Amino acid sequence: MNVLPEGPAVFADATAYTTGSTAYITSALRFLEVAGRVPGLQQTPQPWKLEDIVSIARWSRVFGKGGGGELLNHCGLQAMTTRSAATRPPPGAIF
Repeated sequence: MNVLPEGPAVFADATAYTTGSTAYITSALRFLEVAGRVPGLQQTPQPWKLEDIVSIARWSRVFGKGGGGELLNHCGLQAMTTRSAATRPPPGAIF
């Protein structure tokens, strides 16, 4: 099996992300237990696994198609708003 040169670095990053996510979940659960809020969740978050990263990446490909134009949409809206504000009549003016 051929392994890409980036493979070990990607695996190390994913492992570090998993470790950090699990630490965050553990810390948040401890806080919620102290605050008495765990029963309100109705579900207890589980420790993060490497497989979770793969699952998210897979579903991002499925649902992420055609997206990503938010910045372009925002810039277009901002340009139109600025342009229309410059030509807008003063409040109370009759067209």
